[in-house]
Amino acid sequence: MLPQAFRTVVPPLGNVLIAMVKNTSIAAGFAVTELTASLSRLSNANGGEILLVLLAVVIGYMLITLPSAYAISRVERRVAILR
Repeated sequence: MLPQAFRTVVPPLGNVLIAMVKNTSIAAGFAVTELTASLSRLSNANGGEILLVLLAVVIGYMLITLPSAYAISRVERRVAILR
């Protein structure tokens, strides 16, 4: 029964994982240092280079989410139910 349940649960869990990574700014409410809070500090410190700081933060999020999405996609295809 567990393999059948695992096949059904993989896509929603993958979506939740990616959403959680994207929504890390909520962690700032709990005084956890995260990427968006770092962006505001870096932009205040480097006002003339705001575009580079913003680009670095975007690339940071992409380095986290794109490999996760690729890995989850591979797992989904591997455990997919053939119909």
